Amino acid sequence: MARATASDGVGLHWEERGAGPTVLLAAQWSYHPMLWEPLTRALETDHRVVRYDERGTGRSERVGPYDLETSSSDLETVLEAAGGGPVVVGGAGRSSSSPTSSTRCGKGGSRGRPWTSSPTSPSPPTRRSGPSPA
Repeated sequence: MARATASDGVGLHWEERGAGPTVLLAAQWSYHPMLWEPLTRALETDHRVVRYDERGTGRSERVGPYDLETSSSDLETVLEAAGGGPVVVGGAGRSSSSPTSSTRCGKGGSRGRPWTSSPTSPSPPTRRSGPSPA
């Protein structure tokens, strides 16, 4: 079980499957962490899929605060723990704003292309506005 420690000491559970270009999947705090299972199975055949339980969900600690700034910081923490590098970040619900906030702020030097995908459809994601990877 992989764990990352947020800047405020909160333990964040994350896992990875597959190999290839990295895709990080983030779900809103109120969504069940298994939200991404159908999309993970589809992507892991030719991608490295990193997904994590946002604080307060799944196997991550249930300690606030629960706000966009903290979610963005947690996302960066998981990216660093997973080895950093070029990544596509997918989000559902409020978490779709975390990658946008994180990449526009330039935290951790990461640049990504935020997108969202319907939890009921494992089809390829729909691109959202945001900076393009270098």
